[in-house]
Amino acid sequence: MGPHESAASFDLGVALQKFKKKTKIIGNVMFDDPATPLSFHSTKVTTLTFNGNQAHIAGRGKANGANVSFTVDAIDNGYPGTNDYFSIHLSNGYSASGNPVTGDITIH
Repeated sequence: MGPHESAASFDLGVALQKFKKKTKIIGNVMFDDPATPLSFHSTKVTTLTFNGNQAHIAGRGKANGANVSFTVDAIDNGYPGTNDYFSIHLSNGYSASGNPVTGDITIH
């Protein structure tokens, strides 16, 4: 999944949650590509939109300690997750995409 055909890993846990009369985006995005090496974690998720089985996530984070902005697109094509799709783009020029080898993206 990484740009060097490496086994990168990711963890998504982002949701819309109502607080009193306001809806806020909560959660985080983490992504690691040992071959690059790159370690990314979000510090603020600013955008979360849905279109059917697709989610678009954007915000700010840290890649190897440096401030970056990011976008993530995830597609849930059902179980098993090997037909799902994940892509990440960082403002430092890094990008990766592909189908998960293990795990399952669930959008609900």
